[in-house]
Amino acid sequence: MAMTEEMLAKLRQKYEQQKRSENTRGSWYWTPKSFGQHTIRFLPSQDPNKYFFKETGIHKIDEQRVYCPKFTNGENCPICEAVKSLYERDTPEDAEHAKQLKVQRKFYSNVVVRGKEDEGVKIYSYGIQVHKKVLGFIANPEWGDITDLKEGYDFIVDKQQGPMCPNYDSSYATKNPSSAGTPKEMEDWMNGLHDIYGLVDKNMKSYDELRNLLMMTPTSSTSTRTEEGLEEPTKIETIKPGDVDENLLNEIRNIT
Repeated sequence: MAMTEEMLAKLRQKYEQQKRSENTRGSWYWTPKSFGQHTIRFLPSQDPNKYFFKETGIHKIDEQRVYCPKFTNGENCPICEAVKSLYERDTPEDAEHAKQLKVQRKFYSNVVVRGKEDEGVKIYSYGIQVHKKVLGFIANPEWGDITDLKEGYDFIVDKQQGPMCPNYDSSYATKNPSSAGTPKEMEDWMNGLHDIYGLVDKNMKSYDELRNLLMMTPTSSTSTRTEEGLEEPTKIETIKPGDVDENLLNEIRNIT
């Protein structure tokens, strides 16, 4: 029996969706690369009992980024323990090392980037400065729920050069409420939401894995913290053993 026209139309639509997926695979994450204003739309959660964002903590070890089990789930974290020990030693070198390892707050949200709506839903990775701005507008009765699909608001991510790292203090929600998109676009976007909660859970390393990672940390690291440091929270490659900070290594060995 031949396929109906309705079935053919559905197959054509699925084919176009697969092509778009292939073209954007590996680019589901979004952060503003250039300075200036970037317009996005925060999308609501499918689950009314969950926030439209996922908050987590990130440790940066050399060029690797790992989730903090203590900040995220309230579980023991050997990196947090090492940071505490380094600060307690009270030397400038140890304090600088602790600063590099210290947890950074990070947030993930499903968004649509204006001008690139055809690329579908992106995961926006952002820091506390943008997060405070977003919550400030939601708490303001003149705006309210900016994620509402029919009467919400676009958000302007204003990335400016700061003294040490990018500054987002001028970011804001637009004045006039608007529909997020056409009924068809909104349906597709809500069906295409990424599991931002599962994203963190599946990439969370165990206590022993984090401890072993610390023990391989080279002393030559000169990495510094930036608010928007994490762009793609996926697999993290293992550091090759190199020169090791013996003082830190001894602290880690004492952590049980």
